[in-house]
Amino acid sequence: MTHFVAEKKTAVKNIKAVVTVYNQEKRPEITYLLKNIEEFDLHRGEIDNLKRYLSDLGLFDKKLNRMTDAGHKAIGNDMVAVPQSGLYSLSYVNDPAPGGEFTNC
Repeated sequence: MTHFVAEKKTAVKNIKAVVTVYNQEKRPEITYLLKNIEEFDLHRGEIDNLKRYLSDLGLFDKKLNRMTDAGHKAIGNDMVAVPQSGLYSLSYVNDPAPGGEFTNC
């Protein structure tokens, strides 16, 4: 059996990026907060902190003081889009040899 090896010098470009992705996760404790936020016996500042946290997740509108559509949907299925941020190093070549643009994360 004969094997052929082809070599070609190709410029690899690198980019570093801070990226936030949202993963759907089952989070019943967050939907419990949504359902019962007004029932809790907490100080006003604690309620405001909870509302800010839920607002950051896109589940509560602080200006309108009510749940968003995403919040109502989360209550129905206990699934919440949880943000996860990180620093990614992306490498790519723009060359037809590997089949066009190739990205490695």
